[in-house]
Amino acid sequence: WDLLIGRLNWRQLAPAERAELVTLLQPPFALTVHARAVVRCLFHQDPLEHTQREGQPPATPAEAAQLFVLSQALWQILRDEPIEETEDFAQADWISLALNDGVGTYHLVRFWMQFVSLQAHDAAAPVLPADVAAIFAGICSRATEVARRARAVLVQDMRFVMVRDPGWTTTHMVPLFDFATAGNEAWVAWRAFLDHGRLSRPLALALLAHYRAGQATFLAAGEKLLGEFLQDVVTIVVHVRPPTAGEWMRTLLPALEPEERLRWARLLGREIDGMPDDEQRELWQVWLGEYWRDRRAGRLGAETMPLLGGESALMAGWLPSLPEIFPEAFDLVRHSPEPDFTHEIFAWRELRKSPLPQRHPVGFLQLVEFLLAHMETGRVSHEIVVETAERLPRLAALRAPLLRIADIIQGHSWIPARDFRAWIEREFPHAVAPA
Repeated sequence: WDLLIGRLNWRQLAPAERAELVTLLQPPFALTVHARAVVRCLFHQDPLEHTQREGQPPATPAEAAQLFVLSQALWQILRDEPIEETEDFAQADWISLALNDGVGTYHLVRFWMQFVSLQAHDAAAPVLPADVAAIFAGICSRATEVARRARAVLVQDMRFVMVRDPGWTTTHMVPLFDFATAGNEAWVAWRAFLDHGRLSRPLALALLAHYRAGQATFLAAGEKLLGEFLQDVVTIVVHVRPPTAGEWMRTLLPALEPEERLRWARLLGREIDGMPDDEQRELWQVWLGEYWRDRRAGRLGAETMPLLGGESALMAGWLPSLPEIFPEAFDLVRHSPEPDFTHEIFAWRELRKSPLPQRHPVGFLQLVEFLLAHMETGRVSHEIVVETAERLPRLAALRAPLLRIADIIQGHSWIPARDFRAWIEREFPHAVAPA
C-alpha cells in the first residue's frame, strides 16, 4: 500500500478518482499503518491552493471537508510518532526540520492554514473553526518532537492566526514565547517566528512583554540570533511605537556591544525609509527625539554612553528619510561628535529620492556641505549631489552654497564639476541688493 499510495498525487487526480481514493481510505483501510504515505499522497501538493502547475483544479468545498476529516485522523496517529529528538532548541531550523521529517508535519499544518483561510471570516467577531482550534491547541501544548515541529510551522503564520482569532492566539500562542514558563521549549516559537514570521501591530503589542523579558536571553544567544531579535525590536519601536519604547531603548542599547549598536543603527535607518510625515512626527515625539538628544550628549537616560563616530555617521544617514523632523534632527547632527564614515556608507540612495531639496532647500545644502566636510572623496556620490540639486527651487539664496559645493567637488577632480558650476551660474540668480 505504501508503494501504491506513494505513486499517487491527490492533486493530479480527476474528480471521480479523488472520490474513489477517499472512499478507499475509509475503514477497514489500515490508516495507522500507512499514515505517512497517505499524508504524502493527499497533502504534499497543496490540495487547496490555486495554481497553474497542477493539471487538476484545487479541492472543492466538499472535497476540502473530506480532506480535513482525514487530516484529523492522520494527526491523531502521527502527533506522537517517534522521531529523532532535536538537541539544541536554540540553534535548530525548526521549519526545515518540519519539512524534512518524513512525517509530513509541515504539509499538514499548511493544509490547516489554507483550510482556515477559505472559511468565512467575521471581522467583527473573528473566531477559528472549533475543530481547527482543537488541533492547534494540541500542537501548542504537546511536548513531542512532531508537535514541536508542527508548532514551529503554526508560529510562522502567527500573524494570520492573530487576524482570524485574536483571543485564541493571545491565550494559546503568545505564552509559547515565555522563557520563564516554557523554558527551552520557548526557542521553538522564537526561532520559527524570527526566521520566518512577520509582525503586525496587534501581534507586536501582544508579544511586547516577551520581547522585553527575553532581552537578556538574546543578548547571550550569539550574533545571529541577537541580530534577528534586534531587527524585530527596530520594527516594533519604529512602526508600532509603544509608549514604553524610550524606556526599552534605555535598557537595551547600553547592554549592546559597540558593534551591535552600529548594527541597530543600520537597521533603524532601513526601517524608517518611506515613513509618512505623521508617523515621523509621532516617532520623534514618542522616543526618537529624546534618544537623539541623549546620544548627542553622550548618554542614554542615566547611563553614560559616548556616541561613537560610526553611530554619528549612521544617524546622519537617517536624515534623508525624516523630512518632517529634519530641522530638529539636523541641528542635533551638526552639534554631535564628528561622524566617522570610514566604515559606514552614507544613505545616498535615500537622499536621491528624498523630498529634502524641495521641502528644506537651505538645510539640504547645509547637509551636503556637512557631508563633504566629513567624508573622504571616494565615499562621496557626486552624481547624486548634482542630481538632487536639480530639484532645488531656483532661489537666489541658494546660489552661494551651491557654488561652494561645486568648488569642493571640483577639488575632488570630478570631471563634470565644471558643468555643474556653469549650470548653477545659469539657473540660480544673483541676490538683488536692497535699494
